[in-house]
Amino acid sequence: MALRALSFCTLVANVAAQDQGEEGQCIGSRYHDVQYDMSGERDPDTGLPGDFSVSITPRPDEDEKCPPPNAGGTKKGVCVGVNTNDCHQARTSMKIDDFLSCENCFVGLTTDITYNIEVHNFKLQKVSVVFQNMHMLAAVEMLAHAEASQTLAEGTFPIIGEDLEYNINFLVAGVIPININFKVPTELTYSVKLSESADLKFGGDVDVDLGDHSIEWTSDNGFNTPSTGQSVSFTPVLEAKGKVTADMPIGIKAKLMVEFEKVLAYDVSFSPSLPLHAELDLDSNGKNEICLRSDADFEIDHEAKIHFSLFGKDETLAQWGPAELYKHHWDKIFDQCFDIPIQDEVLV
Repeated sequence: MALRALSFCTLVANVAAQDQGEEGQCIGSRYHDVQYDMSGERDPDTGLPGDFSVSITPRPDEDEKCPPPNAGGTKKGVCVGVNTNDCHQARTSMKIDDFLSCENCFVGLTTDITYNIEVHNFKLQKVSVVFQNMHMLAAVEMLAHAEASQTLAEGTFPIIGEDLEYNINFLVAGVIPININFKVPTELTYSVKLSESADLKFGGDVDVDLGDHSIEWTSDNGFNTPSTGQSVSFTPVLEAKGKVTADMPIGIKAKLMVEFEKVLAYDVSFSPSLPLHAELDLDSNGKNEICLRSDADFEIDHEAKIHFSLFGKDETLAQWGPAELYKHHWDKIFDQCFDIPIQDEVLV
């Protein structure tokens, strides 16, 4: 009886013991401090404790502990995009048809992340994510080669590559799984019409500063989504050989999809568009010049879903959105004219 009682007491002590600690993890080239606190009985299937909390916080002052970024890219923790190695420039040109190619098409999104999760009695109590210094760079620069007046191409073009996903996977204290998946499915929309034979490079680059953006859910208060201000800037691109008139509505449909596995799904949709128009004109001195004009629109929406399933039960606890994060229209964001040299070439 004494031995049996001693064994029982030892088992209870192991089950109820509280384990607290701190460790480090590299996410991309950013060092993160990971703190955890866990206690309570363990789930027999997963080995996870019934009570635990984890906080993951970037520590830029300790980045020397992590490998440098690939291709000399960003120092932020996450760099995810399509047709890019460093989230700053395109990796390669993409052929659309025999007359049209996208010489500089890419989407790159960078951010640091802070992540917190709290579970009590095997039930989710709180989850929060902060995307810090969130930035998106994108470019759509089309090159048209034409032998006759025609509609060169019109439609949609999905941009897909092996760089579409970015994954973060590790175990906290060797017990609690952290699995975060980033995706950026992207689609290019375009329509190109030329008035005559010409070579024409046209398009625009977009720079989106989202600042800091948070998504938080608690069992008591539901969702909270505080954000700092956003800003967007466009840069025109134009090279023309020949006296051409062209209409070129182009746009990007990109979605950042973040899955904190078995806990939180969060999507941010980006939709910039540029209805570009380039045409030959005469200035006040009677010289040929080419003008680029365009309005611009940009809309950003976001939505989230809590679907806690760490202990074998997949349950959607709450859903929020979609809701508008940012929307703006610019009249005549491009309205510039440039002389055409004798060789009928112009570069902007």
